[in-house]
Amino acid sequence: MNETACFFCKLKESGRFDSLTETEKELIQGQHKCEVFTRSQIIFYLDKPSDEVYSIHSGRIKLYKTGTNNDRQVVRLLGPGDIMGFRAAISHESYTATAEVVTKATICKIPKELLIKLMKDSQQFTEEILVKVAVELRQAEEKILSFALHSVKKRCANFLLTMFDPQTVTEGEPILTVPLLRIEIAQIIGISPETLSRTLKTLADEKIIQITRKDISILNLNALKTIAAK
Repeated sequence: MNETACFFCKLKESGRFDSLTETEKELIQGQHKCEVFTRSQIIFYLDKPSDEVYSIHSGRIKLYKTGTNNDRQVVRLLGPGDIMGFRAAISHESYTATAEVVTKATICKIPKELLIKLMKDSQQFTEEILVKVAVELRQAEEKILSFALHSVKKRCANFLLTMFDPQTVTEGEPILTVPLLRIEIAQIIGISPETLSRTLKTLADEKIIQITRKDISILNLNALKTIAAK
């Protein structure tokens, strides 16, 4: 996975903390921590009080909810640059999903109280958070719209392109190691596992991808991009 500076790191590097006082900058420096998480580690649980805000530097995280029968429903797949827990922190609510590491990840975090203090003290910082909220709302709207308007084939192509990292390609065709169950992939793109299997087989029959037990090889990246753009 190609590493991308986390939200908090990018703010520091860009000088957008210049409007903060020296004391506030020291608070960020002292309380902004980055940790490495391994696959399957839980970062926070559904309905637990929100006490920290997290920003993904590298790796993949899945957010899921658990039903009354302990059935899991994956609601989002996050990657570098995404932040987690800020809406719960701002609204003083519990976490609305469980966050589990899908691939080894470096994640930065700050205490909820610090986030709220920065928003009260810095208009520029508040604007950055509001932009993040607006982007998430737009992405949620686009996802709902895609369920109604986009074909299953297009949604599958978009998912595969989301997982594709050109930095990992050395020789031959791009190979995706998708560390998710087929049922989880189906939940993310809003289809049944059976429909997902049929669609992947169609893409394989068209020589666009090749499927093995663990990996998906992209044989024709341009064709996949064309499907996603339709």
